[in-house]
Amino acid sequence: MLHSKIDGVKRNFLKIFAEFIPIADIGDPGLLLDACFRWLTNPAENPALCYYCMDIIAKMAKKEPDLRYELEAVIEIRLQYDKSPSFRNKAEKIAKFLAQK
Repeated sequence: MLHSKIDGVKRNFLKIFAEFIPIADIGDPGLLLDACFRWLTNPAENPALCYYCMDIIAKMAKKEPDLRYELEAVIEIRLQYDKSPSFRNKAEKIAKFLAQK
C-alpha cells in the first residue's frame, strides 16, 4: 500500500485502517502515520484519500495529543488550496472530534 501508485488501492487500504482496525492493533503505527501525513500534505493527492488520512491521524491523536496540533496545522494549510466541499466538511468534523475530551 505504501508504494502503490494507484489511488484506489491506497484509498481502500486506508478505509480498512480507518474503519475496521483499531490503532492499538497496528504493530508499528509510525509507518502508517508517516504515510498519512505525506499524502495529506501532498496537494496532488485525491481528497478522498486525504479523508481517510485525517481519520487515521485523528484516532492516533487521541492517544498521542501532540499529533493533534500537527494535524490541525496541516489541515489549515491544506484548506488554503483544497476547495473541495468534501475535504472542508471532513476537516470540520475532525476539528470537532479533536475538541472532544
